[in-house]
Amino acid sequence: MSVLTRHSALSHSILREHRIDAERMLRLTGVDRLSQLVPSDFSLNVILAELPKVLAWMRGSGEPLPRPVAAAIQAEMRTGVVERKRLWVAEVQADAVPAIQGFFGEDPTGDPLVHVISDSPGEQSESGELLVVVAINHAHWCQAWANGTPNQQAFVKEAMRGVDSSVISNRAYHALKKLGAEIIPSTWAYRGLRNPKFWAYVIVFIYSCLRALPVVFVKNFEGSVFVLWAMDVLTAIPYTWGLISFVAGRTRRIRYLGLAVALITFVSPYVYFWTHGRGYPAGVNVVVACMILGALGWEAFNYMRDRAIRSSLCRSPRA
Repeated sequence: MSVLTRHSALSHSILREHRIDAERMLRLTGVDRLSQLVPSDFSLNVILAELPKVLAWMRGSGEPLPRPVAAAIQAEMRTGVVERKRLWVAEVQADAVPAIQGFFGEDPTGDPLVHVISDSPGEQSESGELLVVVAINHAHWCQAWANGTPNQQAFVKEAMRGVDSSVISNRAYHALKKLGAEIIPSTWAYRGLRNPKFWAYVIVFIYSCLRALPVVFVKNFEGSVFVLWAMDVLTAIPYTWGLISFVAGRTRRIRYLGLAVALITFVSPYVYFWTHGRGYPAGVNVVVACMILGALGWEAFNYMRDRAIRSSLCRSPRA
């Protein structure tokens, strides 16, 4: 594993040993870039891999889902929602996929909750059976079953009883409250403070706000500090969109448009700075140049990391 792909989805052997459809996996996780996925985003609980055998036994015996198996699946739901995991993945026989999808059911749009994320043809086991990788999003699963059949709703109530709602997503919280699950209540603001994504946005916003502050001490700058600050803040959103579109755009046109938007929104505050001042000391020019090169270098690294991860996921292990 290279430096570019370290501490990524490729840390799990299941995802390394199969040819994974990266776009399908991204859509299922809900993230924008492959480099955002870390090993802790995935659960490899063996219950999902063993579930086809249990379902076959149930069909043959007419018995309900064994209590130990149900408890293990409930524990997986609870852990996945509380720890905000992205996917529960497993390697299963290809002919067992319909049974697994039938057990978990569909989401509100009619799509199965369990998806095959490996490309055909799949790998083969030692006995010659075709193997594929399936995945289910914990949050989608919990929300779908919270609005599902009476048995599914009872399952969710039991699985999520006593959960501290401050650590779960807003969507999961509202679904569980609507269901009447016995969870520890919390306010929207408090859940936001416990959300890592919220703090990531706060850090980016503070950085954007403070980036214009040093200009106050540059006497040669003749423009408006407020305009420069506003440009820093307002270009953050289109800049992010441009980067995501450049990396994950489905067409060449979208990727080129994303690159153009990212470049324009990134350099515009610096262009304003240089065109509204003169005779800047060499030190100021060096600092600004280092900021530009540093940001470009960081984004170039992330771009290469995304490409490397995507290439490794989509490459056949036998290649």
